[in-house]
Amino acid sequence: VVTSSELYFRFVPVEEVEFSRLVQSYYQLLRSPPAEETELEIQRQARQLYSLLIEPVEEFIGDKGELAIVPDRHLSYLPFSSLLSSDGYLFELFNLTTSPSANFFYQSYQRLSPNQRGMYLLPLLSGTEEEVATLKETLPEVTIDSPLPPPPDLRRELSDFGRLHLCGGVDFDLGYPLKSKLSYSGEGDSTYTIHLHDIYSWDLGASLLSISNNDFEFDYHLPGRANLTLATSFGYAGIPSIVTGLWAVKPEVRGEFFKLFYEALEKYDISSSLGEAQLRLREKYPQPHFWASFQNIGFGGLDPKEAKSVASRSLGKLLAKAQGYASRAEWLLSAKSYRGALNLAYQLQLSVDKLQRLLNGLVLSYFRGGDFRNASKWQEKLLEMGYQSEDKSLVEKALLSLRRISYQAGDYQKASFYESEYRKWKIRPGQLQQNAVSLRNQANFADLSGDYNSARILADSAAALFQSVDDSLNLAETYLLLGRTNINSGDFKFAVENLSSAVSLSQNRKAELEAKSSQLLGFALTKVGNFQQALGCQQRALELLSGGGDSRELARTYQYLATIYWHTGDYENARSCQKLSWDLHCQLGDERGRLEVLNLRALIERYTGDTQGSLNTNRWGVALAESLGLASHKATFLTNLGNLFNQKKNFKESLLHYKLAHNLDRELQDETAILMDLRNIGLAYQGLGEMDSAAVYYRRALKESETQKNSQMRLKLIYNLGQANLLRGEEKEAEELFGRSLELSEGIKLDEILWRSYFRLGEIERKRKRFDEAEDYFRKAFEVITLSLPQDPLEVYKGGYLETSSDLYQALMATLVESGKTMEALEYAERMRNRNFADRLAQRRIDFQKENYKLAFEHLQVLKQKVFQERGALSSLLAGRDLTDLSPGSLDSAVERIEVAESNYHSFFDSLMTTDPGFALFFSGGGLTPEVLREKLRDDSALLYYFSTPQILYCWSVTTKDIRLLQVPIAEKELKERIELFRGQIRSLSEVEVSAKELYNLLIKPLESEIASKKRLSIIPGGSLFYLPFGLLIDQAGEYLARRWELLYLPSLCYLLMEPASKETYSQRMVYLADSKPNPLGIDEGRGLSLTFGDDDVSRISALQGFEPAVGQGRYLHLATPGKLKPERPFESGFNVAGSEMALLEFAGLSMESDIFSWLNVDLPPLLSSDGLEVELLWRLLLSFHCERALLSQWSPELMVRAIFLKRFYRSLSSGEEIAPALSVAQGKIEESYNPHPNFWGGYYLLGKP
Repeated sequence: VVTSSELYFRFVPVEEVEFSRLVQSYYQLLRSPPAEETELEIQRQARQLYSLLIEPVEEFIGDKGELAIVPDRHLSYLPFSSLLSSDGYLFELFNLTTSPSANFFYQSYQRLSPNQRGMYLLPLLSGTEEEVATLKETLPEVTIDSPLPPPPDLRRELSDFGRLHLCGGVDFDLGYPLKSKLSYSGEGDSTYTIHLHDIYSWDLGASLLSISNNDFEFDYHLPGRANLTLATSFGYAGIPSIVTGLWAVKPEVRGEFFKLFYEALEKYDISSSLGEAQLRLREKYPQPHFWASFQNIGFGGLDPKEAKSVASRSLGKLLAKAQGYASRAEWLLSAKSYRGALNLAYQLQLSVDKLQRLLNGLVLSYFRGGDFRNASKWQEKLLEMGYQSEDKSLVEKALLSLRRISYQAGDYQKASFYESEYRKWKIRPGQLQQNAVSLRNQANFADLSGDYNSARILADSAAALFQSVDDSLNLAETYLLLGRTNINSGDFKFAVENLSSAVSLSQNRKAELEAKSSQLLGFALTKVGNFQQALGCQQRALELLSGGGDSRELARTYQYLATIYWHTGDYENARSCQKLSWDLHCQLGDERGRLEVLNLRALIERYTGDTQGSLNTNRWGVALAESLGLASHKATFLTNLGNLFNQKKNFKESLLHYKLAHNLDRELQDETAILMDLRNIGLAYQGLGEMDSAAVYYRRALKESETQKNSQMRLKLIYNLGQANLLRGEEKEAEELFGRSLELSEGIKLDEILWRSYFRLGEIERKRKRFDEAEDYFRKAFEVITLSLPQDPLEVYKGGYLETSSDLYQALMATLVESGKTMEALEYAERMRNRNFADRLAQRRIDFQKENYKLAFEHLQVLKQKVFQERGALSSLLAGRDLTDLSPGSLDSAVERIEVAESNYHSFFDSLMTTDPGFALFFSGGGLTPEVLREKLRDDSALLYYFSTPQILYCWSVTTKDIRLLQVPIAEKELKERIELFRGQIRSLSEVEVSAKELYNLLIKPLESEIASKKRLSIIPGGSLFYLPFGLLIDQAGEYLARRWELLYLPSLCYLLMEPASKETYSQRMVYLADSKPNPLGIDEGRGLSLTFGDDDVSRISALQGFEPAVGQGRYLHLATPGKLKPERPFESGFNVAGSEMALLEFAGLSMESDIFSWLNVDLPPLLSSDGLEVELLWRLLLSFHCERALLSQWSPELMVRAIFLKRFYRSLSSGEEIAPALSVAQGKIEESYNPHPNFWGGYYLLGKP
């Protein structure tokens, strides 16, 4: 750094290759057209380059106004004006000039000529007519010849002008830059060319040259030659300043810039005018691509007189001194030995103390620059000096410094060695506390190097010593280390114990320690699925760190919070915390942290259905990791991309990305990742149908898993290999492999592989027409599923759980049907329905790990396992024996134990369903028999039960006399499309008869003989049938179903078995919750109800706080509020009153105990965006809260229609009419007096038991 009176020097150690790539990356980002996804990356690299190039010398230049920069090699391509500090861009802080060398900069003072005012405009072939026209309008004193003269004449003419402007750019020859040329048109068709080496001999004398359209290609092997040649060519011709661009921008932007520049030049000097033009251009074009290209090459913006005054000072001497100092510094850097460094000290007349300070400064510079190899080398020289001079203080400092350098370099074994040496040198026996600290340090290095057992032993020893001296804070730090070690080794349960102790010991004593402990405790709790406590811990850490704590820890806390919110499905908060963490990591320049947050962002996008966003983010991650040289992170993003393409069934792309990740992991020698890569590649080949290739990779991975002793992965690979063999027709080998996976999964307790293996074995047996054996395997597979909590969404996506379990359900159903087991098929259909419902909720992030559900479910598992054990005991008792051989009473005793176990199971289940209605949302009770079903039906009633599978729709008709099964060969997708078409015709007031009859013929007609004589018809739909208004189907006689039968709906058979809790008396006949907004027609639904029942018999509630006490007080409960069903977060579906929202799940603690609950102002989402889950959940919630009947609508009717309907419906009820006839009368009233189209009257339906 050279000023007019002083010279300063700074080392910035950085690898040239790495730095060149950084400059190249930044240059190419700026040179490319702006894109939203690159904006943050440009800002990050701009900050990083500022911290490398400007920040080390800020103290010397902070009070200056002009900054002349002499870049070397690849820095010639760097647009310094765009470097970004906390105070703004560099061009906003200084007037900037770039010179090709310090010598040229010095000589430019001497070559300044008088500042002539005239300007000559030279249109080049690469310029545009629009640009010439714009400049002629902008500059009144511009000269342009037409036609242009040949070069000799042009040379003489140009010497008379003070400013030159070339409209266009130089045609650069990077191989021989002096042959770079300017081309322009002359008289007629003639074209003239001027080479840069010709311009050397010209004597132009102008003070400014502007070149509007230069475009430099980044050349790695010839850095900066084009720029240097351009500056020196025109510099020797007498022009001290050249304003040009590093890359080409749009013509209209070029024209705008030079217009602003020349306007500013009327008031300011060159560099000030350049900054002013860039500032004003940035207001219109904020992206650096447009304004950062322009720079001033050569001399700065001082006017000639002031420049000569500066030149007369001691600048030349200072430059010479700088050159000499730099030579010595370079020699020091290349010194090969300690003696050479000493000799240098003598040459520079330095004392040994000064040499130590010089070496310390050098070590520090290398360390800060990330060059740990050189930092360690020179620090070892200092250690050698300390040993030779027996300077204890120097040895201790050197050992500690070497420990720190090794730690930062990731060489934890070396760090542990230096810690041990330091301990020998510094600490004496009996110094318990110092020994404990040293042991903890060694434990830390062992943990970082992956030696977790040694880390635990050392940390436990340190903890014991800290306890003996009653040092609670150091003990807390040791527990923190133990917690981190257990997290790294996967022992999260022990980590929670250690970190809980750390939090307890540090609480309200040392904020930083408590914050770190709380943060890691929250992380460990997240890993064990305790999200609620984890959230509390991270919020406590955030509270402690927000008051000025470590920014790096704050960034990590936001990252962990985002992970928790993601796990619990709170995507809005997840995105918010992810963004805060990202911003902090960017400010810190923490590249690894940024990549981890980017990975989290990609996951959030993936599991919220934004597949394209996740693809883009992962691609960004790959590019960023590559630019930073972080191969492990790049491999992670490549694997993520492979998973995404796998999910999209694009197996060709997934294979490509898995192989790229595999190549990187092999270079990194990451054995765990290599194992995952091999399996992923096998899965991709399997998706492509190339089973031989898949089998090859599965076998390689299997061998690797045995080497690594990874039993879980070994089990998965045996199953995958079996599946590959099955798909290529080798049933015998597949059967053997699935059998092996069953044996192993019993020991490892990996339910995912256990049930899948049973399923695949069942498929083999079914293919062999051995239906009994197939049925047995399918049943076992389903029992394994029912004994596990609903699948985590990650497993749902990764393993294709929903798709495969759906295949299992279809296979089991088909097998039972083929065996003629109609009632058992219905029982399993009911169990599958409820299990599938729970899994689909889990896919949408419903938390099944909450304590009440988890404990209840664990107890259910114990009871069910007892049933299996007793059944197994009976099988063992009977195995190979004749009944006459059994001892008296032994068979009866075994049967009795089974009955007791089953009774205990069902009793507990039934008590759960009555005491905790929320639990009934997820699981159905057992014990479905024909007798139980018939007992719950009336003689004049029939039940239609639909169960949808990917290819077949099953339908049972149940009456008090018979149970019949119908198979409808229609795929789920086609059925969805038909229902969507039908609903669309209704809502658009179109003709519906054709679609209504087609659906009737498909769903009702085949069972018509079973139900024709019945008065009431209960329907339990499935899948997309939840959206179908059955009442609007039309039979062959042209009559609507709603006219033939009293229709009732149920979400599941389990609600048929539940007993309602209706009251004998009520304090009010009607309680209704008022609408939150006044409706535009001034119609009050509740006013109509008051007229029907009388004011004294109606309670109007207009705020949520009054709703809970009123629930259960009225025979009828009505919501006159708009509702919203949310497919992605169905538990958040709810309604709004007076600006407050109430989710339907909040009903869970209430007991309605009403005869009728009505809610008509709720719209369903578009069919194809959902699978009926939010409707099914609404039904289950209402019936689980002891509601006898619910009156709902398939769509939200018009306000006027709703008011007429409600008035007529409740008037019929008040006059003693039953509910179903009252519904029919109200529908008929609308059809008759308002509009006969079914859109206006056909959406209403009743939910409840027959």
